[in-house]
Amino acid sequence: MSTNVEGKSVSPNDAKPLVTCRLLSAGDVVYGENRMYGIQEVLTIEKTTKTQGVCGDIRFKIEVENSGRVKKIGQTYGWNTTSYYLETPELKEKYYRQNAVQKLKGFEYSKLSTEVLKELLSLVNGR
Repeated sequence: MSTNVEGKSVSPNDAKPLVTCRLLSAGDVVYGENRMYGIQEVLTIEKTTKTQGVCGDIRFKIEVENSGRVKKIGQTYGWNTTSYYLETPELKEKYYRQNAVQKLKGFEYSKLSTEVLKELLSLVNGR
């Protein structure tokens, strides 16, 4: 049983506000981020049940924490665990930058024309 204090549900055991801010819904985008390897997965919730958000064979608890974290069902947590978060503008930008840097690292610049190389170098040097 919970009581309502200042508009928030409160557990009678510890009288702390519950951390759920909303429920997952179909179409929500979830980012899987690993502390060592960055964003490894971008998943879209396909459907929901009363207790779960489903994306293929991956299932998440339906509740989204205030931090935006989404808990994967059946996952054990450790220091190198992938954490899942609801999409934010900051995560979208981080994912874009991560992919852009990876593409630029692997790009074969020798194929570019001299003019393009000059322009690129001036951008890199801040001129």
